[in-house]
Amino acid sequence: RSLIDRFTMDATWDYADDKNTDPTTGQKEWVLSQRRTFGGLKYDYFLTKKLYLLANASALNDFQADLKLRLTAGGGLGYQWVEREDLKFSTEAGLNYFFEDYRTPGVDSTDNMALRLAYNFLWVITKGVTFTQGFQYFPGLDRSSNYYLQLDSKVQLALTEQMFAQFQWVLDYDNTPAPGHERKDDRYLASVGWKF
Repeated sequence: RSLIDRFTMDATWDYADDKNTDPTTGQKEWVLSQRRTFGGLKYDYFLTKKLYLLANASALNDFQADLKLRLTAGGGLGYQWVEREDLKFSTEAGLNYFFEDYRTPGVDSTDNMALRLAYNFLWVITKGVTFTQGFQYFPGLDRSSNYYLQLDSKVQLALTEQMFAQFQWVLDYDNTPAPGHERKDDRYLASVGWKF
C-alpha cells in the first residue's frame, strides 16, 4: 500500500484424500476428496483519498466442483470507507469476464460477462485477535439465475510476535454448477502461520 495505489495478491492450495475400505474386497484405498488451486491479483489506484479504480483477475482449479478452470478478469470502482490500523472496510463494483471450463467430457465450457460486487472488512478485536472477511458476488448479465458468490471469513490469533493460529470458513455457492455437483461448498480450515 502506497499513498496512491495498493496491490493485493492471494494464492491457496488445498489437498485432501481419505482412506476408504472397499465393501466387497475389504481392501483399503486412498480416495481423492479435495484438490483446489487458486490464485488472484488486484490492483487499486486511488483517485482521491477514498475512491479508487481497480483491476482484478483470478484463476481456480477445483476437483470437487469439476472445474478445470474458473477465470475472472475485469475492473471497476471501489470506495475505502474506513482505513485505520484496527479497522478497514471497502466496497467495490465493476464488470468481469467470467469463464468456466469443466472436467466432465461432453459438458461445454461457459463464458459470459458478470457484475462483480464485493467488500473487504478487517477488525482488530483486541491485541492479538483479528477478524477479516472478504465477499464477492458475480451475477451474470445473461440471466439472473446464473450467479456465483464466495464468502471468506478468518479469525487470527497471535501466538508470538511472528507466529499465529488461524481459523477459516470459506463458503462457495455456484447457482449453476457442473451437472451432478452441489451448488454449495463449505470449507473449514485450521492453520498455523508465520509473519515475516
